[in-house]
Amino acid sequence: SAPAISDFTVVIAMKPQGEDAYYYRGSTYLGLKIYDKALVDLNKAIELNPADAEAHHKLGNLYRDQGDAEKALAAYSKAIQADPKQHITYLMRGQLYEKRNELDKAFADFNNAVLISPNVALYVFSRGKIYNKQGKFGLAEADFKRAVELDPHMTTEVSATLTLAASPKIAMIEPWKPPVDLKAKASELYLSASNLSAAKKYNEAITDLSEAIRLNSALSSAYALRGQIYLERSLFDSAIADLSKALDNADGNTQDDFVALTDRGFAYYKTRNYTSAAADLTLAVTLSPTNARGLYYRGLVHMAMKNKMKARSDFQAALKINPNYDEPKQELTKLQKIRLP
Repeated sequence: SAPAISDFTVVIAMKPQGEDAYYYRGSTYLGLKIYDKALVDLNKAIELNPADAEAHHKLGNLYRDQGDAEKALAAYSKAIQADPKQHITYLMRGQLYEKRNELDKAFADFNNAVLISPNVALYVFSRGKIYNKQGKFGLAEADFKRAVELDPHMTTEVSATLTLAASPKIAMIEPWKPPVDLKAKASELYLSASNLSAAKKYNEAITDLSEAIRLNSALSSAYALRGQIYLERSLFDSAIADLSKALDNADGNTQDDFVALTDRGFAYYKTRNYTSAAADLTLAVTLSPTNARGLYYRGLVHMAMKNKMKARSDFQAALKINPNYDEPKQELTKLQKIRLP
């Protein structure tokens, strides 16, 4: 956010050789899609500390968002070299290899992710997809069953994969249901993950959240937090899936609902699904009329849909709630240079 950028800028002025402020400011710019400034800051963080795995990872996300697979792969590789335990980085590099049909490399990355964090359903499922593409149906079936055991909601993804791949050798998989007495343990893991996430230890947080979801597949808060982490990591499809599960399992807490809707709306925006984004953000703003972030995001959606008048109205409403919110100010300045219809 703008206040965060200002704070980091102050820290940089006070301590220009401190890598952390460059990393955090660059990450904030990246989240706002201000790619040129994000690139400068992340490269500066890496210059100050070449072993900063998180900075390399974020740089990979930047290049991936811009469609430069080669540079993204190089950045992810440096992140892994700096910290071989970065299981999320293995996942993201593996996804790029899979898109390029480099199945052996994709398998190696997904397998490493599983070896480092074996209880994350998405990692196991991703490896199973590669087995399936390679015709190793027995191994694929084992991974798909394990993925569903870890996260019963993976049944949908597994079934879709089998349908698309036309793999009759693998039977459709029934979800696993955890014993009720494990719910308390799931809640403990969620609290642990919340602390880890606050400390920016996202890999460990995802591990705990995935285990919490395995133990209690109806734990809305765990899906919501994991979705927020995926959103932070630019894993937008995974974020949408988790935030949708959070809303499906919501207990009627309006505060939780509007936050999840706001996050999912932004994820839809990042994937250019503007209709769904507008629907989510409108509901989020309805539930919480002082939701400045939701208004700003909806303004971005209106801009993307060429509804400049509605965009202006949302940006102005966001500023009325929070006069120090710089992003809508910047968008309004841009709009002033555009002749409205």
